Amino acid sequence: MTIEMTPTVERTTWRRVPEWALVPIAALVWWLAGFLPWLLNGAGRDVLSEGGVGFLLLPPLMSGGVSQLVLGAGVGGVAAGLTSLLSDGSRALRAGACAAGVAVALLVTLLQTRNGVSDTAFDSRVTNGLTVVVVVTTIVGLGLGLLSLVGRGGLGFAVGALAGATPYWVMTVFMAFQFVDTTGRLEVAHRVSEWSGAVVLAGALLCVGLVPGVRAVAWVGIVLLAWFIGPTITAAGYMEVFLRPGMGVADRWGDQLSATADVWRTAASLDARSLAPWAAPIVVAAAAATWLALRARARTDQPAQ
Repeated sequence: MTIEMTPTVERTTWRRVPEWALVPIAALVWWLAGFLPWLLNGAGRDVLSEGGVGFLLLPPLMSGGVSQLVLGAGVGGVAAGLTSLLSDGSRALRAGACAAGVAVALLVTLLQTRNGVSDTAFDSRVTNGLTVVVVVTTIVGLGLGLLSLVGRGGLGFAVGALAGATPYWVMTVFMAFQFVDTTGRLEVAHRVSEWSGAVVLAGALLCVGLVPGVRAVAWVGIVLLAWFIGPTITAAGYMEVFLRPGMGVADRWGDQLSATADVWRTAASLDARSLAPWAAPIVVAAAAATWLALRARARTDQPAQ
């Protein structure tokens, strides 16, 4: 009589963070991940300290910080949404915990930052408008991050959103360290930031995979999402020109918005950026996904011993 021993495979679960712990985690991630370049920048300490506000806060709601606000709030929101993967509780509880954490961090930082710039010469309408920008961008980013709860496709779109913002985020980190003080260093920082985004984009595509074949459609959406995030940040930075300290809100918003739309279209064109950091991750991810799919199929087709 032959007794076949079946090995017992123990499944190790690493996502053991309770749902309630996601509240402080998401709050810290939104703040630290989104605004790390600002926190590393000594100028931020000087600006906020003048208003009696600790420097480890949101960038001031000033006209010259529109692009920083959009970049930081968006990246922070996506990263905070991705923290939902740290827990294995119900989707609703995880999403609610992440949203609560981000809401608390957003409320505290906005209130303190607004208090710090309340005595400056900025038009209150500008400050209110920038506050709305931070809130809306954070909500959109958090929504993209929470897509990771719906499966591999949602995770791919969340990481793809980060891929689109990564080059700008990495460049601001280089600027915080004053690494771009020469032409040579600026070129190096530019290349590193571009290819950093390419690495993240490849990861986003691999999160989705190519099996079944319908997932290839998701790849198109992920690449387009990442592609258009950069021009959006660029257009937000262009709006800074029209928000000058002490000058209030300009009256000809129609012309300004039209000009901003032109900047967005130009930045989104194929001629506005190098295509190699976009083609390479698609090719690499396609090759890796195909190899993984063939390997999985080979294991499935093996006869049982």
